[in-house]
Amino acid sequence: MSTPMQLDSPPRSRKRSLQHRDATDNNNNNNSSEDDDDDDLPATTNETHAITSSPKRSRNSRGQPIPRRRALHYNAQPLLNSLAYTRLYVTANFHHYYASSSPVIICLTSSFSDAGKSLYEMLCQMLPRLYGYAADLQALAIVTSRTGVGAASATATTPAQPNLDRVLPRITLSDLREDIAADLADFHETLGGPEDAIVLLESTGQCLWSSDQLDLSQTTSRDDTATTTAAAVLLQEALSEVLLLRLPGIERCRAERENVDMEL
Repeated sequence: MSTPMQLDSPPRSRKRSLQHRDATDNNNNNNSSEDDDDDDLPATTNETHAITSSPKRSRNSRGQPIPRRRALHYNAQPLLNSLAYTRLYVTANFHHYYASSSPVIICLTSSFSDAGKSLYEMLCQMLPRLYGYAADLQALAIVTSRTGVGAASATATTPAQPNLDRVLPRITLSDLREDIAADLADFHETLGGPEDAIVLLESTGQCLWSSDQLDLSQTTSRDDTATTTAAAVLLQEALSEVLLLRLPGIERCRAERENVDMEL
């Protein structure tokens, strides 16, 4: 009796092999399409990153880039500390100075021209009232032009009020250390407004307010005295409001009440 022939592999196995190969090819095609998709993603991500991670920049007088978000910051502590080592008289309120909490007002002027002198005198008149809103407030004036008049010459050209230097000391860039003078000139440049300005700085260095935010066009009249008075009222109201917002609620009410009593 003869034995049947044995086949090496059944035909069905060959079909299964072909199906497996087809599945493998499909997987490879899917993977390649996914890789293509992935190749597209980084380009989009990089483009988005390039847009969001490159803030607009300005440059200071030394050509160094200044991020826009930091342009209105100036730390006045090195300025005040340096003056404390080189001058017997820093500010009228320096005995109340606390580096961690004292706000600072700086009157920046290119020279003591009429506009700069007007801002300076207005600030001198309102400082006693502003101390009622911030007892540790510091204030000084800086002549930012290196060709501007010196402190002694500025005092001599200020009419009828020779004691204003005791109320609001005037300092030139030549009176300051080189690095401090450069930082101060750069800050004045980043303000981008008029050459003469008043700024209010938080103890952290944040610029809380600057006088270029005031619209003084409505205060102009034919009478120079009336114009100056109206501008002084707007300036005092703006500074007082910002200083009040720094205070806790109870202290704010008390400061407002005390200043109303002063007016009466």
